[in-house]
Amino acid sequence: MRNGWLLVALVLTSSPSLARKAAPPAGARKDLQPFQRGVCYAHAWRGGGYGSDTSAKTLARLRSLGVEWLSLTPFGFMESTAAAEIRSIASGGGESDERMRVDVARAHALGMKVALKPHIWIRHGEWQGDLKWPDEAAWRRWFASYRTFIVRYAELAERDHYDLLVIGTELKSATARDLDGWRALIADVRRAYKGPITYAANWDEAERVGFWSALDFVGIDAYAPIAKKPGSTKPELCTAWNVLAKELEALSTRTGKRIILTEIGYRATRDAAMAPATWPESDTSPSFDPDHQASCYRAAFETLWGRRWLAGIYVWKWFTDSKDEQGPTDFSPADKPAESVMSEFYRRDFR
Repeated sequence: MRNGWLLVALVLTSSPSLARKAAPPAGARKDLQPFQRGVCYAHAWRGGGYGSDTSAKTLARLRSLGVEWLSLTPFGFMESTAAAEIRSIASGGGESDERMRVDVARAHALGMKVALKPHIWIRHGEWQGDLKWPDEAAWRRWFASYRTFIVRYAELAERDHYDLLVIGTELKSATARDLDGWRALIADVRRAYKGPITYAANWDEAERVGFWSALDFVGIDAYAPIAKKPGSTKPELCTAWNVLAKELEALSTRTGKRIILTEIGYRATRDAAMAPATWPESDTSPSFDPDHQASCYRAAFETLWGRRWLAGIYVWKWFTDSKDEQGPTDFSPADKPAESVMSEFYRRDFR
């Protein structure tokens, strides 16, 4: 979630099918091409996280809203943007293997599919796209640590029957280095996991990622600004999204891959469209505006729905207890007008 997509800023100033298919739920749409109607499903630390009774109820709620895909997010931890080691917490509390395994089975029982989407969390909330290395040796140490981290999750995805694996999220500075190394890493991942894979690029990173041809989809975290002023109207937001859609279609054509919006999110604030990547913690005086959040989602869905190059959308984000982690101006659409917008489109055919 960082700044990008130069063309939008200026305007405002044949992929393989999924290898694993769960039985479709009764009444499921028969789209011409399978479309991933998704949410980024986040562990709630207040209690009722992955694997809990609360989560079981939330999964049923999401299924009733038309959600057919989830992405689950375990974390690797780094001490700083210059750290050479990624530490993984695979058991115990939080987003553990055991807790996630329970919700994968529950989701499959509901006729839903699940993507595994590991993230890196850096102490003090620094962004993983700003990783830096003082020399080549430091880069090699980090990349070896990342290989261990992501191959372990590839093995987990194979064992626990995940339907899609995301091999990284917004590693903007890292993907700019060593294309051959990334391709070798992707080959290692494919030996461990037999399902489809993608990478979740930051929105201003995707054009220069050099290994899309080795993946099954182009993945993009879509936080491009779509407004210059607070409270922009839906027609204005649609105009901006039409610009983005043309860029995305061109990227799909160039790579020969359908695109998954691995994250798309807007906070319930009046200026959400101006800087969608703004974290609630850094917004000291948010202006609560759930209707503007809904307008942002409606503009995106109206513009994108039915585009043949689009393979899926994952709304950022929905917690396992259906509550906002940072209060009502956080990203979650739960119990806000944006929930109805998401459900309205997720119940439609995608043609």
